[in-house]
Amino acid sequence: MKILLVIENIERYLFFKHIAKILSPTHDIEIATNNKLAHLLLKNKYRTYLFNTPSFLFETNSFDRIIIWNGCHMLGEAIAEKSAIEKIRFWELSNLPSKIQSSKYGVNAKSEIFSKPSLLDAYPEVDDNKHREWLNIYYQEKMKPPAQSKVSPCKLTYIFFSYLLSPTSLSKSTVENLKSLFIKIKTSNKKNNQQLLPENFIFFPCQVSTDTQITINSNTNNIAAIETAFNIATKKAVDLVVKIHPAEKSFQEITRIKQFCQQPGITLCNNNTAQLLGKCIEVITINSTVGLEALIYNKPVTTLGKAVYSDFDQSRLKKYIHHHLISDIDYFNPGKASTNSVTNAIM
Repeated sequence: MKILLVIENIERYLFFKHIAKILSPTHDIEIATNNKLAHLLLKNKYRTYLFNTPSFLFETNSFDRIIIWNGCHMLGEAIAEKSAIEKIRFWELSNLPSKIQSSKYGVNAKSEIFSKPSLLDAYPEVDDNKHREWLNIYYQEKMKPPAQSKVSPCKLTYIFFSYLLSPTSLSKSTVENLKSLFIKIKTSNKKNNQQLLPENFIFFPCQVSTDTQITINSNTNNIAAIETAFNIATKKAVDLVVKIHPAEKSFQEITRIKQFCQQPGITLCNNNTAQLLGKCIEVITINSTVGLEALIYNKPVTTLGKAVYSDFDQSRLKKYIHHHLISDIDYFNPGKASTNSVTNAIM
């Protein structure tokens, strides 16, 4: 099978280089990227196309599969537009341990499950013992620091040189992102200060301000959503607890959230998400996967944006986890993925 992997930034390179290595013994792998460093690092191993703009695009008919992460970035969108839908597989985080999304239609609000959640009803019911075993693993993983909050010196080096090769390397946003990453290096190994939580509270998990889940799949942002959640909490005579996303890079966004959360009735914390889900009475979210996790904890969930799990009951939730998602692929540790799991994700 001839497979095209689409790599639009250096973080995606760090993931797809492992996927390419797993697939290359049995498949013909080619790379499309707009990242100069990724091109330099891969061009001697695979046939690699470097694109500065999407207008040039080559024909994609010769590929049996085209793997695109998320599908809402310029290069991936342009390639998908020129390609037959049956050849495309969009991949995305599920934020559940060692599971990813994979669909030929799109991910999150573009997925077939969002438009028709009843498709899950066709799957067989999930065995209770199997789900309990998975829950034990899930709860153990959730007690660890989130992988998004960690940036290794090695990864930071890749990101730094990627920016140096980029025409926007001196932009204000780039400098801000690098500064944020340096701070993460210093703080990732430190224990988080555990904030004392109110007795009764609604939990609002912030999302990365530039993530497509906010910019494309909702009509709100973190600040407006926090204000909505605060109004709901006030009417219910409970407090609101807010947690900034561990992968948030924008200092401006972090500052705005901190300033808004200074008012009485709002607690800004960095506690473990599993602890917050266990203690809260309800979760309000834009469309974060924390909302999906809240369903795992059997907590009421209010979504303010387009969320794939909005119409899930417990049966659909279990089927989504065990039958729909692709297992045994960890985005943050892709080298441990098996050949079978990666093959399932491209089929």
